[in-house]
Amino acid sequence: MNQISRFESIESRLRAVAMSQSSATSVREQAENLLSRLTSPVRVSLLGLPDAGKPGLVNALVGGNVIGETQDLPTIEVRFGTETRVQVTLPDGTVEEREGQLAADCVSQAVLIVIERPLPLLRRISLLSVMADASLQDQRAATAWAARRTDIALWCSARFSETDEKLWSEVPDSLRDHAYLVLTDCDAERASAVKDEQAGEFVDVYKLDLSAEAVNVGATGVDALATRIIEHADLGRQADADSALFFLRANEEVRSQPAPEAVPVPRPGSKPAPAARAPKAAAKAPVETPAAPAPRPVTRPRMARVPHAETYSAGLTLLRRFGDDALSDLRSGDPSVAQDLPGRCTETLQQLGDILNGCEEDGVDKITHLIDTVYEAESLVILMENEGSDRSAVEAVSILLQMRRDLETCLAA
Repeated sequence: MNQISRFESIESRLRAVAMSQSSATSVREQAENLLSRLTSPVRVSLLGLPDAGKPGLVNALVGGNVIGETQDLPTIEVRFGTETRVQVTLPDGTVEEREGQLAADCVSQAVLIVIERPLPLLRRISLLSVMADASLQDQRAATAWAARRTDIALWCSARFSETDEKLWSEVPDSLRDHAYLVLTDCDAERASAVKDEQAGEFVDVYKLDLSAEAVNVGATGVDALATRIIEHADLGRQADADSALFFLRANEEVRSQPAPEAVPVPRPGSKPAPAARAPKAAAKAPVETPAAPAPRPVTRPRMARVPHAETYSAGLTLLRRFGDDALSDLRSGDPSVAQDLPGRCTETLQQLGDILNGCEEDGVDKITHLIDTVYEAESLVILMENEGSDRSAVEAVSILLQMRRDLETCLAA
């Protein structure tokens, strides 16, 4: 089964769960959320100070003059549409729709513009060019607003000044693991220095030339960036598919279990029904099974108390570090590495359980739910570790990817 048919199969199964009236409401909602992530384009946001060339970069990425050279542009989203049209949001919240390309008269009063174009790239990613004043306050507010709408971030800057560095140091952790620095107006020497200085802060650094001359001859350097964005987006979609498979597997196992028999409640004064004899079990050949480890206690000793926001952040840091390594190992094709993954998943879940147990606020519903989820996940991974099948590693990693999504949701709330 190739990747396309695999995704189609997962999407079909998620739709079935989402539409099933026999599933709990929470299960249907989770299926709908997973389906939305798999079928929606990856959201790429262009952040940074004004005059960093963000409109020009959008045009270069999609291969056309989608955003004109008009000054004082508002925030603009460019996404796929079967027809060319524009949606303009005015300060009072009114939304106007217009056919055709973006016109200058749309810009002056707009606070948000959505451009829809039938361009191939936009089937896979959407682009959000975030515009704000140069003040630190406005930049921080714009970045915080965009963070909740971003899967991959492009921090655009002419030369990456001290102001850029200060603003970047304050962005949410959820952006850092999926961010690229794009330098739009500096020489090769400066770009090399910035790349060395910012090693570890961004996934990579790209130096582009968005001048008219470079655009005319196709020497902007944007193609390499676009290819990297698509590769990053595909990895994210693969992670979402792995999470969806784990969800489907767990849900289908629950649905396949027979419903428990109702226990009759005797009426007052009636005699209790005689106890039914247990049926004799059919003789079976003995099957050797690996000894399962003793179940862990439901509670663990509390660690040093920390606020719940810091708890989410610490848990995310742990899972992101593990997830990047694990997905890389899975795709390496090395059988010995894959065999070790379930055990490493178990160790990571134990560490995550200790982190969550260290939250200072007892009784926080989200923390309590996450702790319960970690214990359930740990039990599943231990079974997978004992099973030792070829799918065990993938399924174990999928469990941790789902935990990572849960923590990201809690931190963004």
